Amino acid sequence: MRAETGGLIDKVVIVTGAGRGIGQATALALGRAGARLIVNGIDAGALDETVAALAEIGAPHVRVAGSVADWGVAEALTAQAVERFGRLDGLVNNAGLHYQAMPWEEDEAQVRSTVEANVLGSMFCGIHAIRAMRGQGHGAIVNLSSGAMLGSDARGIYSATKAAVATLSFGWARDLAGTGIRVNALAPHAATRMTEGEQLAGPERIAPVICHLLSDGSHDVSGRFFRYNGHELSEIVPARKGTLQIPLDADTPDDVAAAFAKLAAIPA
Repeated sequence: MRAETGGLIDKVVIVTGAGRGIGQATALALGRAGARLIVNGIDAGALDETVAALAEIGAPHVRVAGSVADWGVAEALTAQAVERFGRLDGLVNNAGLHYQAMPWEEDEAQVRSTVEANVLGSMFCGIHAIRAMRGQGHGAIVNLSSGAMLGSDARGIYSATKAAVATLSFGWARDLAGTGIRVNALAPHAATRMTEGEQLAGPERIAPVICHLLSDGSHDVSGRFFRYNGHELSEIVPARKGTLQIPLDADTPDDVAAAFAKLAAIPA
């Protein structure tokens, strides 16, 4: 049975990384709310499980397997939305890779694949989605970032990719102001393969927040970065130019050192 609530009835939404975890939970939550889905995943077997669950609840859907780091796959997601359902209302950029390594342990292939999936994948899917949304005059994009962007042990590369996703969200929100297309970022913290061993809420607790950001209920929300762990919702506000200003005419090294000392003395 589908719950026809929340301003999501008949909305057409792409969910990447929908084979498991937050992506799967989000796809199912959207399906129950009356949305029509294009679901993507690189693991065909896992994606088939999501497809079967969507069929069971009667949610219209299209399956597109493949890596979002492939421009053609990203393009196909939007093309399928428009071809099968006539438009594209939302995109959840959830697909991504995660691993831990100290800087001196890094492997080129692992670094490259993580950057491609997390950064290029979000970019590619967003670019194609925005092209379709501009013609409609509306749309919503939710990019999944991470609190690790502020620094996390043995996750330097992963953290950097998630910082890029957050910055991408802020930039696109500015570029798309006035077009009817909203872009927000969310840093979820839930029990997934990335957080094994931690006592966290399940991915189904994250899905309602993503659904809200896609829905008509958040029609005036764009350019924001939220964090949610299944129990507490907060907003991450990036430092802005001029937030802390210390006068500095950098005439000598001592002038610079004194200014830095003043900055350090200001409470965080």
